[in-house]
Amino acid sequence: MKPLVKTLSNYGYNQKTLLMLIISIGVAIGMSFHGQHDFDVFYISGKRILQLESLYRFEDGFYCYKYPALFALLFSPFSLLPLEFAIIIWNLFNVVLLFLSVHCLIKLLKPSPENTDTIVFSGLLVAAPFIVANFFFRQTNILIMFIVIISFYNYIYNQKLLSASLLALAIT
Repeated sequence: MKPLVKTLSNYGYNQKTLLMLIISIGVAIGMSFHGQHDFDVFYISGKRILQLESLYRFEDGFYCYKYPALFALLFSPFSLLPLEFAIIIWNLFNVVLLFLSVHCLIKLLKPSPENTDTIVFSGLLVAAPFIVANFFFRQTNILIMFIVIISFYNYIYNQKLLSASLLALAIT
């Protein structure tokens, strides 16, 4: 079996890129336990939809659910876990989606191998405030970005119906 770093370097990722990924995982988990968070709203809504309760309760205040019911259904698997564990899984899921988003963009843009790290680093540097906010507030922005990128990817490869379906899901 090949070492993980060697295997990933075959896909254009070097140790610097992998180190950034590992650091982001640590930061994501560490940041996830402070303040009010959007994930808590989705977590509660996931529990409610599984129990066939109303999602839209004004008495919830900040935690008032204001999204389509389909989104609550998508979050229902997280609500089956204890909140603290669901938070960790959600942040790890976001790290994976961020990594896959960058990977898909590289496949679409097809930069030269010597420019790949510069493009990835520059893009992540510019997006850093938004990425940090996504992890700090446990938001869904990385998930939505990933769905949009996959939609675009499918559009490029003539999967128009799938592309349109994914885009519709992303903008709901």
